Amino acid sequence: MCRSVFAMPANPAPFEVRQPDGSAIQIYIRGDERFHWYEDTDGYTVVCDNGRYAYGQLDKDNRYRESEKSHNFFDKLPQTRTIQNGTFL
Repeated sequence: MCRSVFAMPANPAPFEVRQPDGSAIQIYIRGDERFHWYEDTDGYTVVCDNGRYAYGQLDKDNRYRESEKSHNFFDKLPQTRTIQNGTFL
């Protein structure tokens, strides 16, 4: 017997989350209910650690962890990007 297995895709609309400092950012959830991740509005991977969102970077085990520098550069909104933000990205 052959069965089809389907996973529900993530909502394609961005949503707003709050950083611990109260600032709002827009992110997307990508994937489905079995495998998913966050991205910012420019498609960069975002990780959440204890309620704080930051840019992700692959570690030696190929897992996304918070980038060491990302806490200084996370864009609250694309239109507020500085030259330093763009250089980091």
